[in-house]
Amino acid sequence: MGNKYIYSPGLRSFFDHASTLIILERYAHPSEINFSEFKNGMLQNFVIPMQELGQIDLDSIPEDNPWHIAEASKVIINEDCNIGEDVVNQVEFFPDIDWEKWLFINDNNKYNIKAKDIAALYNYSCFESEYIETCLFMNSLIVDTATISLFITQIKEHYKRIYNVDDLSGGMESDCYITPKECCWFTWKKHYEPCTLEDFAGLEIYAAVDKGCWSHQNFGDIYYRIPSVFMRGLLGINDSNGYVFYDKNREIRAEYTIAGKRHHTYQEYLWVDRKEILSLLVSKGKTLVWIMREYRRESGLAHEKWGGYAAKDVLSIGYFKEYKFIVECLNKEIDDG
Repeated sequence: MGNKYIYSPGLRSFFDHASTLIILERYAHPSEINFSEFKNGMLQNFVIPMQELGQIDLDSIPEDNPWHIAEASKVIINEDCNIGEDVVNQVEFFPDIDWEKWLFINDNNKYNIKAKDIAALYNYSCFESEYIETCLFMNSLIVDTATISLFITQIKEHYKRIYNVDDLSGGMESDCYITPKECCWFTWKKHYEPCTLEDFAGLEIYAAVDKGCWSHQNFGDIYYRIPSVFMRGLLGINDSNGYVFYDKNREIRAEYTIAGKRHHTYQEYLWVDRKEILSLLVSKGKTLVWIMREYRRESGLAHEKWGGYAAKDVLSIGYFKEYKFIVECLNKEIDDG
């Protein structure tokens, strides 16, 4: 482990590598450290070699990283366009996404997580075709089972509050960068929920996904998604390399995947065991709600050739009702320029 800094009121102490190892060797895992010994100090901004070594260069993602493209014909649109009206028609009239196919895999055999039946807590997918671009956004929230009907009613009335789906993620407070390992190890760090959830007064809602950023010495800023602090506690997650999330027995309990070419055709997913997570949530009197957004528009090439503007924007909500997955459209907008 690299150098550590400890910050406390009126005191900034520097512990070198050897001193840190002496402190840590008393514990089976960093998450078990009693930081009250350091007078409420906080560890910040230090190098974790194992985190550095496991990071994928986002400008050179391995081509064999797996994809989940549940409905290729709806997102990879290669039909010919001879005039601008063809683009408008493809944007406007192509069928909407069947979200259940994108959120769940029933026969997983391509990801490291062992479960066959897996569910996505988070997804961002962007598909570039010659004349059409399609982006899919998805995030998830933890809601009390007793108040889910009220929450859905409020969402329908105030759907504009959740249009930026990415804003539904929480995170760990930090003065600067924070790595996935630190999030898993240092459970004493304060967690924040999405500020968007403050609009739903009187309801107990938690993010199912946390986001963060750390700085790699070679690759620069790395943005990531991990199971939220609530989910990590539920699944017993206490370590991660940024892609797979382990419990104390080194069993993989969740997985964050990336594929494609950043800023072009690209995909991110955060997967968990569907049956396990739903069962654990039920035991706590809670359930999951998914917020999904499909955004389709003309490509840069189409705009350059024919001008104008065409876009379709569909916001939906998904949840389980009596073991059946329900998807409801919250808003659908079509702009043909």
